[in-house]
Amino acid sequence: MGAQHKQSSRSGASAGHRYYTPFFLRYVYDTCVLGGNGRFLWGCPPSELVAHFKAHASQNHLDIGVGTGYIIDKADMFDDRARLVLMDANPHTLAHCAERLRRFQPALIEHDALIEPPAALTPFTSISMNNLLHCLPGTLPEKAPALQLQASKLAPGGTFFGTTILTRGVDVPFYSRPMLHVLNRSGGMSNLGDSLGDLERLLAQNFDAWKLRVVGMMALFSATRG
Repeated sequence: MGAQHKQSSRSGASAGHRYYTPFFLRYVYDTCVLGGNGRFLWGCPPSELVAHFKAHASQNHLDIGVGTGYIIDKADMFDDRARLVLMDANPHTLAHCAERLRRFQPALIEHDALIEPPAALTPFTSISMNNLLHCLPGTLPEKAPALQLQASKLAPGGTFFGTTILTRGVDVPFYSRPMLHVLNRSGGMSNLGDSLGDLERLLAQNFDAWKLRVVGMMALFSATRG
């Protein structure tokens, strides 16, 4: 499958998108955001995210909020028959991932997670949303459309899964709080009110079955519809 671009509105995109420049994606994100912050501040090493992805992704997969493609690259699980679609509101992240993941021949869609996905997009047996919810504006209940709209493209019996950093209902180390507040003030994240209870309710309201575990401040969830 060759790479394709589809344009759509990005009105709900997080202010944090402005940080995802080509330089940031190439030289900063994997080492500092995933490796440094993830392991030492949020208490969840990248290996946990990769293992979670491998446990739930299928060969007919949609990834929303693609970052640098690190997780998909390290999971390295798609074969030459796979359908892999990458969706993000930032053209820089899509371009970066298209190059990094070119061996999987992903299709690319420039689209905001808070807007209904294109009607022509056929269902997927797995959809992932890793490290995106904590970047979207508002409270977790206000971020519900991101989950609901994109999960509408899930095939019956398919799996919706992902990860997000929580700040309530989980242990927040004292040394993590300064960076947490800096990122929230700058718009890089919006999760000072994101709680474990709200995430559990969100999953219970939208899926028939779900699982959630916490590693440090990171919630790793998976859910299915009948």
